[in-house]
Amino acid sequence: MKRNIPVQINKIGFLINGKVGLDQVKIVGAAGDTLLYTGQIRVSASVLPLMFRKVKVKSITLNDATVYLTADSLTGAIDLISLFVPADKPPEAKTKSGRKWDIRVEDVNLNNIRFVYNDDFRESGSVNHFERLIRET
Repeated sequence: MKRNIPVQINKIGFLINGKVGLDQVKIVGAAGDTLLYTGQIRVSASVLPLMFRKVKVKSITLNDATVYLTADSLTGAIDLISLFVPADKPPEAKTKSGRKWDIRVEDVNLNNIRFVYNDDFRESGSVNHFERLIRET
């Protein structure tokens, strides 16, 4: 499944020890609205396990982020979430032999994260729907 999700990144930094830094990351929706902005994303991962089909992330840190949650006025789907949900049923996956990837994340840190929610499909600022949305994910 191919998605054309517009992401803008101001600065990327890589270190040989497996640390990656992204500054001023923005995900933009189809209408050109910002859906997510974060000042910094820092990821620390072990590089060696990649040779054995393993991803071992020691930590992910998001600093100074704003998540804009808006509901589509026709369908009620949350814009940010609908970017990652397949529109149609995906075709049957072919069975591949071999090992699957083992992906583990040890620590996630969220610092100064703000959520902005607007729901024109239901009633504006529908807190009950927002709370249910968080529980379901």
